[in-house]
Amino acid sequence: MRFLGVLAATFALLIGSAAAQTYPSKVIRLVVTFPAGGAIDVLSRILADRISGPLGQRVIIDNRSGMGGTLGADVVAKAPPDGYTLVTASAASHAINKALFRTIPYDPEKDFTPISMFAIVPTVLVVNPALPVHSVADFIAEAKRRPGQINYASVGNGSSQHLAGAYFELKAGVRLQHVPYKTVGSIATDLVANEVQSGFLFISNIINFIESNQVRALAVTSRARMPALAQLPTMIEAGLPDYEYVNWFGVMGPAGLPPAIVERLHREIAAACQDPELRKKFSDLGALPVGDDPATFARFVHDEIPKWAGIVKASGAQID
Repeated sequence: MRFLGVLAATFALLIGSAAAQTYPSKVIRLVVTFPAGGAIDVLSRILADRISGPLGQRVIIDNRSGMGGTLGADVVAKAPPDGYTLVTASAASHAINKALFRTIPYDPEKDFTPISMFAIVPTVLVVNPALPVHSVADFIAEAKRRPGQINYASVGNGSSQHLAGAYFELKAGVRLQHVPYKTVGSIATDLVANEVQSGFLFISNIINFIESNQVRALAVTSRARMPALAQLPTMIEAGLPDYEYVNWFGVMGPAGLPPAIVERLHREIAAACQDPELRKKFSDLGALPVGDDPATFARFVHDEIPKWAGIVKASGAQID
């Protein structure tokens, strides 16, 4: 029996190796777990276009939104591990949702094969100019002076914008008022009109309003400054130690993806993240390219899950 088991394992390895040698031989589907037009979608499309040539096959985007990225991720978790169905994993689908929802239909670690993180996307704290603050220190002081009276917008309970604000409240020791919206476009419009006072938004969603001085940017939430807003300090530089809040996007396949296929995909993604044209496009959208190796990506996701669980708990955002 032991011999048969070894023989079966060897046979499976040989088949996987043979498949990897001809990979890819058809179109690759990259499932994006949010609707078209958002940061995860736009960055995924840029990456897909860049790696299609070197791979010799088109990488097409398949938008499967719902439950904060859960529905699309589940499609890939249950797909054959042949390298032709991949997912753009994110903080939402692979860390936040495990704490946000009572149950999700997959294990974000066991049911996927990490390939490479390709982008980090921080938020930027912006306020309407009518709010009498010009720095993070001013904002904290004003929030302490008027607890619960300064509001901030997000695209919904448990969203990146909501959790960035909740994490800020936790770290700064202040109480803000969360105002959920349905779309980020509505947030920008209402920020300009002073219908809402502040927000933690992705740079790409608000940079035009910052540059036209219709809203005031106070700090970015990444550990390092962002090229798109190089003059703007980080939260840490602005006096809030240990505050780092970023969303991240990376490519994963189903569990059991053959190592040779993982290596091929990682090689092309890592090369794409060093491409000057892609880096410029990412920078313009307020994103930093990464291109790390599968093991590093796996460790990162493992560490993210308890971190986000703490933030979700502090926010009170859990959905039954």
